[in-house]
Amino acid sequence: MYINYDANLPLYHGTIDLYSDSIKTHGVRIFPRKKGGGDKMLNTNNITKLRNEINLMVHHISNELISEFGKSEAEAMKLIKDSNVEESLIKDKQGFHESPYTWAISILTDQNDYETLEKHFYH
Repeated sequence: MYINYDANLPLYHGTIDLYSDSIKTHGVRIFPRKKGGGDKMLNTNNITKLRNEINLMVHHISNELISEFGKSEAEAMKLIKDSNVEESLIKDKQGFHESPYTWAISILTDQNDYETLEKHFYH
């Protein structure tokens, strides 16, 4: 759905309320103004998709930390949070190309958990 909006007219909160169900279903796209305006395209569907991909990656990394490195679920999630994995994925989408196993090793290294790494690689 597209809402045509004249930049010279005020946009009221009621306009958003009027279309809220459609916005939730289809997202919102705001296109740049033609007369030198500064609006940039916004697509909430892309934000939702990114959030889902981040959640999926965090889930896979957590599984690696649990199954390969013997961490509990709580420990795995704390390690992931403390290593700012979500922020890293938001800043650099290339992180999605790394395997969850590689992420797990990186997280353990980042958190100086050398004991766990030694157990994994040398035992």
